[in-house]
Amino acid sequence: MPTSDRDRQLLEKLSQLAAAQASAAALAQEIVVSARERLGFDMGEDPPAAVIPAASSPNGGISARRPMIDVATFSVHWDGKTCVLGNTLPFRLLERLGRRPNQFIHCDQLLDEVWQGLRSREAIRSVVKVLKQKLVQAGMDDLAASINGNQPYHYGLIFNRGL
Repeated sequence: MPTSDRDRQLLEKLSQLAAAQASAAALAQEIVVSARERLGFDMGEDPPAAVIPAASSPNGGISARRPMIDVATFSVHWDGKTCVLGNTLPFRLLERLGRRPNQFIHCDQLLDEVWQGLRSREAIRSVVKVLKQKLVQAGMDDLAASINGNQPYHYGLIFNRGL
C-alpha cells in the first residue's frame, strides 16, 4: 500500500515525538538521581518528600488526603489536580513542609533549609503568600488553606484542624 507524503510526515513527527519523550524520561531520571544525591538519599530508598501518599482517616476529614509532591517535575498533585511550581522557592517550601505534615517547623530551620539562611523571616511570609495564590489558581483552595503560620515563628502543612 503506497504511503502519502502526509503519512510520511506524520510518521516522522511520531518518531520525533517518541525520541523527545525518551529524552525527557532520561532527563527526569537524571534530575531524580541528582536530587537524591543532593538531598543525601541512598539510591535504594525513596526520599520521604518525593511523594506523600494518601492516608486513611476514620472521620473522612481533610486529614484523609495528602498531596503528592513530585520532585522530578516540581509539581504537586492534589484532589485530581496538578500545580506545576517549577524549581522555585514556593515549591521548595511546600516540599520541605510536606516532609513532616501536621508538624510545625521553626522559621529559622526553614530559612536554613530552603533559603540557605540568606533571607529574613519576612521572606517566608512572602513565599507562603505566593505559594497559596498559585495553589488557589490551580483549584487547590483547601491545600492552600492547610499551609498554616498561626504558631509564632512556625509554619506547617496542617491537615488535622485540631493541631
